[in-house]
Amino acid sequence: MTPAGRAKAMLPYVPDEVFNMFLAPLIETDGWPSDTSMPLEQPWSLWLGTHFLNEFINLRWKRDTLLINENVLHPNSQGDINALISAVFYNSWTPAGYDLAKAKMRVHSQIEIIRRTGHLCAPIVITHTPAGFRVLDGHHRMAAHYTLRLHTTIPVPAWIGK
Repeated sequence: MTPAGRAKAMLPYVPDEVFNMFLAPLIETDGWPSDTSMPLEQPWSLWLGTHFLNEFINLRWKRDTLLINENVLHPNSQGDINALISAVFYNSWTPAGYDLAKAKMRVHSQIEIIRRTGHLCAPIVITHTPAGFRVLDGHHRMAAHYTLRLHTTIPVPAWIGK
């Protein structure tokens, strides 16, 4: 069985849209962890925002529209979005290996999509935690949304794992 097939079989509650837009590209480049009881290693520990794969496997998902701002985001997600905006617009420090040119292109592309259509090109993927919503997929879309100062007034479509 392929890594994507193994992951799909392990994730019966993950909607196809979330799997195809968020997980499948990551699995294609980095495989899929197989031990659900062990803490995840990088890069999966960063992408899934959880300590154990079995926590992610057991999430139940729903599609909703939410006002996503600094008051409801997990501090790490808010920090990631702020760092991305700072890197893209102010050429601030970025981690080694981070493709700043690609990030700039993605954020500016998202800004143009929002200006043209009035909304994000795809829903973001978030999980609900006691500390706030953790953004798993959609940092560039949220950076564009924040840059246009829409995060306090315009709700965004989201897949929410809880």
